[in-house]
Amino acid sequence: MLSPARRRWLRLHAVIASAVAGGGAVGGLLRHGLVLAFPYTPGQVPYVILTINVVGAFVLGAGGRWLVHKHPEHRLVRYALTTGLMGAFTTFSTYALDAVHLADAGAQAAALGYVAASLLLGLLAAGSGLAAAERLLTTPAS
Repeated sequence: MLSPARRRWLRLHAVIASAVAGGGAVGGLLRHGLVLAFPYTPGQVPYVILTINVVGAFVLGAGGRWLVHKHPEHRLVRYALTTGLMGAFTTFSTYALDAVHLADAGAQAAALGYVAASLLLGLLAAGSGLAAAERLLTTPAS
């Protein structure tokens, strides 16, 4: 039989897992919808995935910072939106596979450019998101 403390711990983590799963379902569906709306084939530069990952990095940086500072009590919302929604919306596995497809199609320069652009733009977007949220958080209300 489980102790009361262990049962509370399990209930809490079940709720957190549910929040992440719910956000993940929405994020995955959003990404899938955008890929359907802007299709590409292996061997083409997947601009839709690049855009999704850059936008997701910005939103994760800005939204994560804002939620932590403005609403630290809303952990479940933070888990649902950051780990769940943005975690499923953005995609490392598709990005990596697309780079391999580009290289396999003989577009090694495009594959290298795609990898470099994804990394650099993702880092810049996340940093910009953090900075934007920080500015909003430190600007006095008028």
